[in-house]
Amino acid sequence: MKFRRVLQIDSQHIESLYNLGLAQQLAGKLDEANKTFTQLLTIKKDYPQAWYNLGLIYSKKEQFDKAINSYQKAIELKKDYSEAHFNLARAYGALNRGAEEIESYRRALQYKPDYPEALLNLGVAYYRQKEWNKAIQDFEKATALDRNYGEAYFNLSLAYKQIGEIDRALDAAQHVIKLDKKNAAAYDQLGVLYAAKKDYKSAIKAYKEGLDLDPENIKILYNLAIAYRNADQVNNTRATYARLIELQPDHEKALYNLGIFYMDQDELDRAAQAFGNLLKLKPEHARAFYNLGLIASRRGNFEQAVAHYRRAVESRPNYKGAMYNLAITYKRLRQYEEAIAFYRKAIDVDPKYESAYFGLAKLYADMGDFDNTVGKYKKLLRINPDNLKGLINLGVIKLKQNKFDQAKEMFLRADRIRPDYWKTQYNLALIAVEQNEMSDAIAYLDRTIELSPKYRAAQELLSKLNNTGTKGDVNAM
Repeated sequence: MKFRRVLQIDSQHIESLYNLGLAQQLAGKLDEANKTFTQLLTIKKDYPQAWYNLGLIYSKKEQFDKAINSYQKAIELKKDYSEAHFNLARAYGALNRGAEEIESYRRALQYKPDYPEALLNLGVAYYRQKEWNKAIQDFEKATALDRNYGEAYFNLSLAYKQIGEIDRALDAAQHVIKLDKKNAAAYDQLGVLYAAKKDYKSAIKAYKEGLDLDPENIKILYNLAIAYRNADQVNNTRATYARLIELQPDHEKALYNLGIFYMDQDELDRAAQAFGNLLKLKPEHARAFYNLGLIASRRGNFEQAVAHYRRAVESRPNYKGAMYNLAITYKRLRQYEEAIAFYRKAIDVDPKYESAYFGLAKLYADMGDFDNTVGKYKKLLRINPDNLKGLINLGVIKLKQNKFDQAKEMFLRADRIRPDYWKTQYNLALIAVEQNEMSDAIAYLDRTIELSPKYRAAQELLSKLNNTGTKGDVNAM
C-alpha cells in the first residue's frame, strides 16, 4: 500500500500513520492500531480523527473511561464532530451514566439532525429512564428519516406498549415483520401484544411463527407456554413447559410457573417436584417454599405446611403472605399464641394489612376474647371503612352484646356497600325485632328470603311474626 512505502521513507508522515492505524483497526489488530494512533498523536496532538479512532479502539476493548477521554479530546478539537458525540454517548451508556449519555446524543443531533442511529439510541436511553413519550418521539423521528429502519420500529413497538397504546405497538411490530419476515423477535413481540389484548389465539399463532424461525428460542417458548395456559390449553401448556425445561433445565421462571400450573390442575405431586427442582437451583426461593406450604395444607399436612412457610419467612423476612398463612395454619393446629404472633408479624410488615386484622379479630372471637376482637375490627374499619366482612362481623358481636344501635349502624353501613347481601338483611331484621319495629323486621325478612329463598331461619321467623307478632328464639348471623 502507498502509505506503507511512504512510512519507509518518513516514519513520522502524519497521513500515512493515520491510514496505517485505520488499516490495522479494520483488520482487528487493535493493539497495533492503538500503538500507531498513539505514535501519531505524540507528533500531532491536534488530530481529532486519531483521537476518535483511539476512542473506538478503547470502546471495542471495553475500556470506556479511556474511550470517553479520547472522544472528548476529539470533540475539543472539532466541536461539531457528530460521530464523536455519538460514540461518546455510547460509552457513557455502557457505564450507566444516563444523563451524560442523553446529552451527548443531543449534541450529535445538534450537529447532524438527520442522524437516525443517534435518534434510535437517544430513544433507547430515554426508554431505559422510563421516559416513554420522549423515547417514542425519537423513535418516530428515526423511522421518518428511514422507513426501512426495522430496529427503530421494533423499539417504537416496545415503547408504545409501555404507555398502553397496544394497537400502535402492533402496527409498529407488524411493520418490522414486513421489513424482515425472518425476525423471530418481532413475532415474539407481536405475540406479547396480542396476549396483552387477551387475544390468545393470535398470540399463539405469532409465537409459533417465531419458533418456526428459531425453534429453541427460550423467550418465545416461555411466552407461548403462558399463552397456552391463559387459553386453557392444558396439554399444550404441559408440553411447552416440558420442552422449555428440556432446553434450559435451570429456567427459574419456567420451573415456578410449571409448579403453579400443576397446582391449578390439582397435580400436587408434580407441582411439589417442580418447586423442589427450583429449590435445588435456588435454595432460598421464598415463593417456592410458600407454594410447598400451600400444597401441604391442601393435603391436610399442617405441620409440614408450617415448616415450609417458616422457610419462606426465613428466606424473605418481610414475606407477609407467608406470615399470614402461618397464622392460619397455627390456628388450624389450635396453637393460638403462635397464630397471634404471626398475625402481628404480618401487620408489622404491613400496618394496613386488612386480611391479617380480620383473621386476628376472628381468632380472638374464637378464643372468647371479645374486647380484643372488637378492637381489631375497629382498627380494620379505620383502615378501610368499607370492609364488608369487618362491618358485618362487628355488627354481629354488638348484636350479641345487645348493643342494638351500634349493631344497626354497622349493618346499615354494610347494606350501603352491598344492598343484595342476605346476611345483612337478616341481622337488620333481628335488630328491628329487638327494638319492636315489626313492620321493618318483616320488610327485612322479606328481602332476606328474596335474596336467599332457602334460608329456613328467616322463613321461620317471618312465619312467627306474621302469626303471633313475637320473635321466639333467634340467633344473629
